[in-house]
Amino acid sequence: MSRFALILDYSFSAVTKNWKAVVLFFLLIVLLVLFHLIPVLSAVGQVILSLVATQLQVYYGKKFLEARSREELISFIENSSVKKIFSENIQVSSGLFLASFLVTMLLSVLSVAFLFLTGLAYDFKNLETLQGALWYALLYFLIVITLWSMYLYIYPLGVGYVLTKKGFGEAFLGFFRIFTPTFLAKSFSFAYFKLIFLGGILFTIFSLLGIIFAVTVILLPLAAAVFYMLAVFFGALSAECYRVTFLESDNGIGVD
Repeated sequence: MSRFALILDYSFSAVTKNWKAVVLFFLLIVLLVLFHLIPVLSAVGQVILSLVATQLQVYYGKKFLEARSREELISFIENSSVKKIFSENIQVSSGLFLASFLVTMLLSVLSVAFLFLTGLAYDFKNLETLQGALWYALLYFLIVITLWSMYLYIYPLGVGYVLTKKGFGEAFLGFFRIFTPTFLAKSFSFAYFKLIFLGGILFTIFSLLGIIFAVTVILLPLAAAVFYMLAVFFGALSAECYRVTFLESDNGIGVD
């Protein structure tokens, strides 16, 4: 079995064999949907859901990075209790969540700030400057899209690196290593690009499938199962990204 096929098998097995955790995940989604009906609690609900998804990525991703066989992974899944799934290594997932949240917020603020600094927010209000503003808008979107694309491209490698950490501080600071020359250079390897390309296609397909299920209330349990599987898939994919980029290329040494 290829490593990519193993990632898929691991992700589907996590759903079928840890169905109690999937049910709890479904109930949590229902609760957070109700939170969205109250403006004050909407943001809180979104943060909680993101943190839970990060916890699933870390819990399953860590084992995928350490395991040496499919049998070991299946045994791990079968011996995973609901409590362990949602609490083990919570310090690592919390550090990862906070670090990625801060970076995302910073990029969002920069994107909006750049819009006003270029004057585009004002030029589009003036019909006389509309044609010139369109050229500036094109440049703006190219810069912003490039910035976000690079971040999303290297993000799985940062998650994979954090999976090697054991505490909140290590995980939080470790995530920012993606902005170092070493990580940037390693991310341009063909092995990493291939994983991100194939993984990105499958992640998009399953995400769309989950969204389609989610808009139909009766299919919401299926949507929860798909999103649970996606969290496992992303955690395992991130682990594999770190493995092929650092552990294999550096003779198993990794990065400190």
